[in-house]
Amino acid sequence: MVALIIAYLALLALSLLQQTTTQTEQVCSSKDSVLSCWAKRLLFVCTVDNVEGFALLFGASFYILESPERKQKIIYEAWQIVDNAAGSGVPTSPARVIALQDLNNYGVSMRGLDAPNADLIEIDLGNAKLHEATLNDAELTGANLTGADLTKANLTGANLRVAKLAKALLIRANLSNTDLNIA
Repeated sequence: MVALIIAYLALLALSLLQQTTTQTEQVCSSKDSVLSCWAKRLLFVCTVDNVEGFALLFGASFYILESPERKQKIIYEAWQIVDNAAGSGVPTSPARVIALQDLNNYGVSMRGLDAPNADLIEIDLGNAKLHEATLNDAELTGANLTGADLTKANLTGANLRVAKLAKALLIRANLSNTDLNIA
């Protein structure tokens, strides 16, 4: 409903602007009251000529107004994928990799993430919020963890070969038996 009102007001404003600049078709006369003039202008907008513009404005307004809901749905679905992969115990899950990257791209905190033994080769989690994440025995070869917050993360036995760890926070992270070879 809000999108419809926004679209209508935008179309009305464009119509009024066009009317004042062209002066070819006068909707109101000097005899009309202010209320009568506004009523005529509102009805003038509702013509067949304006249906296409009205539909486009309505669609665009509706799309913009639904944006937060779409974002929440994407985040919710990404967490479902991550949870399902963890619950099934499957180490290799391309869907989980994409879901984790999506969550990170949306700036969602992944604090306490539970992904032991996960195959996360070359995952891009730059600047991720992975405080207290469980990534023991995870395969993180070539992962981008630049600037990631891995404070108190469990990385016991994880493979971090060639992983990018510049500016990553590893405060009190458990790095026992972690492979940190560069090449």
